[in-house]
Amino acid sequence: LHSRMTKEIRDYILEICNGTETHVCVLLQGSSTYGIEACFQTLVPLDSRVLIIENGFYGRRLKEVAEASGFDVTVLE
Repeated sequence: LHSRMTKEIRDYILEICNGTETHVCVLLQGSSTYGIEACFQTLVPLDSRVLIIENGFYGRRLKEVAEASGFDVTVLE
């Protein structure tokens, strides 16, 4: 049941973004920090400058993750 449901979710995500022929969907299971780090590491080139809008705890956490990942970080409070 679990694997069928996971496949249905992955297929649906690909369908709504018109990616069924060209992309693969991988679901990440973890904390929000895990998801943020995964996005930084896979979507943002390492030599990028990253703008973080810091307006509370989550903005500070985002800044910490970006800096720990080696990005040039600019913060807007």
